[in-house]
Amino acid sequence: MDWKIDYTNFEKDSVGYTFYVESLNGIPLNFKIEGKVVLENSEKLPENLSEVLLDSGLNIMVELFNITRDRTISVQNELVSIDEFQRKVKNLEV
Repeated sequence: MDWKIDYTNFEKDSVGYTFYVESLNGIPLNFKIEGKVVLENSEKLPENLSEVLLDSGLNIMVELFNITRDRTISVQNELVSIDEFQRKVKNLEV
């Protein structure tokens, strides 16, 4: 995974940001979060702001994956008669 945070829209008491995550190992993944952070000390950014945004961004990404993940269905390969197969299909719960 490759990630970066671009800080934008500096105002007197806040800063905007864009958080990007991209996969490097062939899995098609591009993830982007845009947000705004209200600053307590308007003179400079907190030293750990990138770490906090990274943790928050990755947590959001994991939650989205959990919400949208595919359901795994296990199929057992066995020989059955057509009548038995039809009975199993009728009793199948999804």
